[in-house]
Amino acid sequence: MKRFSTSNLLWFIAILIFSACQSNTTAERPKIKQGKTLLTPTLDAHGTLQQWQEHNDLQFRIGENPGEQFRLDLKSRHEVITGEGYTLGYDGKRYWSDVRDTSVGDKNAKFLVNLQFYFFAMPFVLADEGVSLAALPDQEVAGKNFNVIKATFGSGVGVAPEDQYLVFVDPQTKQMEYLLYSVTFFNRANAEKYGALHYHTWQEVDGLLLPHKATRFRWDSEQKKLGDARGEKVFSAVKLDKQHPDPSIFAPPTHTD
Repeated sequence: MKRFSTSNLLWFIAILIFSACQSNTTAERPKIKQGKTLLTPTLDAHGTLQQWQEHNDLQFRIGENPGEQFRLDLKSRHEVITGEGYTLGYDGKRYWSDVRDTSVGDKNAKFLVNLQFYFFAMPFVLADEGVSLAALPDQEVAGKNFNVIKATFGSGVGVAPEDQYLVFVDPQTKQMEYLLYSVTFFNRANAEKYGALHYHTWQEVDGLLLPHKATRFRWDSEQKKLGDARGEKVFSAVKLDKQHPDPSIFAPPTHTD
């Protein structure tokens, strides 16, 4: 029978202890849940992704009549935005703006196209290709606990792929209630400088639960809490259609550059 020397025995024990520590470390290390299935319960609570994807034409308004009016092809994301004294859009070839009243200021079409649509179409737009989702630890906002899902974008996705979104989901209803968002179009360093939206009033349109009113807040990143209110978005005159809109409505007027 082969005997272990004292040195061999000590070496064997050391290996066992190291293996046990590695096993415990692996078991204790939290796993970050990732993937589009994270969002499925929330999509279902808002009417299901399938129901959303059946539609191709979206119209809505922000503000009082006439306010600012939006129309999109939901598959191509071509859009035309009409306000008092200006129209701007994207037809798949170029971003364009037609400012007829200089008092409204500059209108950067590349920045503004799909911007308000993204806030309106949450959480459905986070099921798009190129979006990566990860579950973050639960977080309390205004005295209420929420599940949190972080959304980031692949390189080259959209005009500002460094943008980030944090979706705060009610654990009981699975509905989205808060959204943190960053705006990096003008400065990529702002990826984790968030603003906040509180979606507090909803409307049902064609079986989908879509936002009606949302309050804008500053977000205190150090304290991880809401700051001062900054106004309210009111979404109205919502229309959905399964037919695609006529592509010509997204084309720029002939007199634009």
